[in-house]
Amino acid sequence: MPKVVMLAELAAIAGWREQNYDVDTLVDLRAQLAKDNPALGERLSASRVRVIVNDVLVHGDQGLNLEDEVAFITPVSGG
Repeated sequence: MPKVVMLAELAAIAGWREQNYDVDTLVDLRAQLAKDNPALGERLSASRVRVIVNDVLVHGDQGLNLEDEVAFITPVSGG
């Protein structure tokens, strides 16, 4: 199952940092996350949230393999 990682504020909203999900695509993953936690689903639908699959920034839908790691992150700033 793909490992899902929530980074920054998303981990606080989700209530967890890492979990495995039995899904086949990013669209399926987003749907399952929204079903499990509507507040998280709403936040993930924001255009600012980035999706990284196996260390590569992706846009749109993509198939997922059992060994994939999917990370969701919001922009952060520092100084």
